[in-house]
Amino acid sequence: MARISDRLPPREEFLIQGAEILTMDPALGDFAGGDIHVRNGEIIAVGHGLSAPNAAVIDARKKIALPGFVDTHWHLWNGLFRGLVGFYDPKLTYFPMKVRLGPHYTPEDMYRAVQLSLAEALASGITCVHNWAHNIVVPEHADANILAHLETGLRGRFSYGWAEGQPDQDTMDLEDLSRVQREWFSDSGLLTLGVALRGAEGPRPEDRRDAYLREFEVARRLGVPITTHVAQHRAAARHSKAIAALGRDGLLGPDVQLVHAIHATPEDRQMMAEAGTHLSLSPFTELQVGMGFPQTTEMLDAGILVSLSVDTLAVTNSDMFATMRAIIDVEHARHENQNLTMRRVLEMATIDGARDLGLDHLIGSLTPGKRADFILVGIDQINMSTLESADWVRLLVHHAQTSNIDLVSVDGRILKRDGKPVMLDEKRIIHDALLSTKAIMERAGLHAPQRRS
Repeated sequence: MARISDRLPPREEFLIQGAEILTMDPALGDFAGGDIHVRNGEIIAVGHGLSAPNAAVIDARKKIALPGFVDTHWHLWNGLFRGLVGFYDPKLTYFPMKVRLGPHYTPEDMYRAVQLSLAEALASGITCVHNWAHNIVVPEHADANILAHLETGLRGRFSYGWAEGQPDQDTMDLEDLSRVQREWFSDSGLLTLGVALRGAEGPRPEDRRDAYLREFEVARRLGVPITTHVAQHRAAARHSKAIAALGRDGLLGPDVQLVHAIHATPEDRQMMAEAGTHLSLSPFTELQVGMGFPQTTEMLDAGILVSLSVDTLAVTNSDMFATMRAIIDVEHARHENQNLTMRRVLEMATIDGARDLGLDHLIGSLTPGKRADFILVGIDQINMSTLESADWVRLLVHHAQTSNIDLVSVDGRILKRDGKPVMLDEKRIIHDALLSTKAIMERAGLHAPQRRS
């Protein structure tokens, strides 16, 4: 299996100077023309006029420094069929397409797919990714996911899932889940382990119950957090009543992340809040595939921790700036007010994402003692503003684009500098992804429709 590199860039001691700093730490606040001192992957100090004689100096004037974005739900493996959904056959929309192609992935294809998605995450300033890996057909698929993570250098969670197309009555490979924890997660590092479950929502949720009860049991015995989709489409939500079912079985809790919950009832929200269960929203897929409008305000008002996610490159992209815009603009339109603030949405994309993944002691804010996961966003570009009185948060949420990201640091390693990846060979990644996509389509018996000349 081809590899990006056997070594990540070294952790250097460096001093970010002159940045407009959004720490996302209310005790520290923001700094105009501030500095950030990083050593051995740790944020040593944030402030004005910092001195670090042995540090390399990075000029960050006319740049905003903020924590790296934290994605909390992303099906990295199915980015290979971007542009194919609904094209080969109108009936092959997203959900049928992943069922059709998923069984034909080799471990090499899986590695390339995850590598491709992580490369896009890096380009987009996402420093931590929750890999919702619901296509583990054989153990080697799990290993391929993890290797792609470790060799790309991004922080994240790998949530072990089922195999696409497996019977509802069957659990995921729980023996291999234990093997993966033992072999790959014996010490703390950039990657943590979770489980991604089909859970209580489906055409016949009663067929799944014994399987997901067993999966919850094993996950909690192993001490790994749990994630599952719920209340995605109106009819399925009414039929399955998945959140209520999980609540009745005592399965909700602070170790559980629910995804979407578009059609959650007030009673569902109350159960989630009382149990401390988190919520990940994916506004672009929720809008695009016709789920409905995310209940952002209702969830926040209930006291539920809300974070943001890309979901899948099969139908969208990894632009967290656009994701924040979608969340806030939809809420302003739904409620005909502007009560949801831009800083609150920026929190969802940074510190609240870290809280959702249980990583807020390490990342999510530029707090001394935390790891140096942050980005620099250029404001001296055509779509931005360098006025000293400009609102930095508004610039990020309503004006910034991924092309404005100048530098990305993860754990004190600079992975992107001057707008370009330091280590990743994007041309080779694209080439390999194309080879795998063509091979998967051939094995799945998909043939491109003829274009008119």
